[in-house]
Amino acid sequence: MGALQYGAPAASMTDDAGFRAWVSALYTAISTVGGIVQTTDTGQINPATVVKPTATNTVAGYAMYRFNDALQATKPVFLKIEWGVGGQNYWPSMWFTVGFATNGAGALVGQQSTRMNHQNSNTQASSLASYISSSPSRLSFAQCVGSMTVDYAYTWTFNLERSRAIDGTEDGTGVYLWTNCGSTATCQFIPFTGAVFATIGYAPTMMHPGVSSAVFGTDTGVFPHLPYQGRWLNPLIGMVSYYRPDILAGSQFPVAHYGTNHNYLSLGLSMYYNLCALGGGPSSASMAIIYE
Repeated sequence: MGALQYGAPAASMTDDAGFRAWVSALYTAISTVGGIVQTTDTGQINPATVVKPTATNTVAGYAMYRFNDALQATKPVFLKIEWGVGGQNYWPSMWFTVGFATNGAGALVGQQSTRMNHQNSNTQASSLASYISSSPSRLSFAQCVGSMTVDYAYTWTFNLERSRAIDGTEDGTGVYLWTNCGSTATCQFIPFTGAVFATIGYAPTMMHPGVSSAVFGTDTGVFPHLPYQGRWLNPLIGMVSYYRPDILAGSQFPVAHYGTNHNYLSLGLSMYYNLCALGGGPSSASMAIIYE
């Protein structure tokens, strides 16, 4: 497992150099942090030579990754990330798809997620603080977080992990994928067998809109995210939500999940648009990603 901070433009997309810098930021961070590994599929992107598309809503190239845990032998998981431009040819855009097999040439085959696309209309050229954490069976990142204010329009958040049994051990039921940029989010649970439910535009969590704090004496409450597959499944560990007044933006703190402490990094960003809580997302909600 590993975690690191890196810099990423949000982005300057007016030329090939700016586009390459944006692609290289996440591509290099995934390689450096370790955990999941890149496959040998042919035709993958070269961040040093990729050319920025001139047409809108166009992919410039892809990278294919796989889990590297013991379950990969019998329950393989593959992640395809595509980089390109969005509704304007200077808007950064990424597409994420998860599946259980590839054809060796960049195509996922068989059961797979919806192809999730997020883009932003910002052209912030300066490098913004970004964070990534990975294990052999999980990838979590928050790119272009910056100063951790309410400037969520710049920020991409992502989480991919296996489902968990009641004791917290990873099982072979399926995987959960969360993607987000600005006020737009998409998440989906993809089972290894059975129907794939439609995507939903929020992270299910048990917060309450009428509450602005979850501090109880010396304890501070945080709220796990629950994957949905016709019923609520066991909580995830890749991300948690919290009330912003309770935890200082950018701080790291422990959370006990399934009897084990895990380290989290608070993002400090307004994320209430992206949460499904009891009666709606509370306006003071934010998220933290696992950071270890």
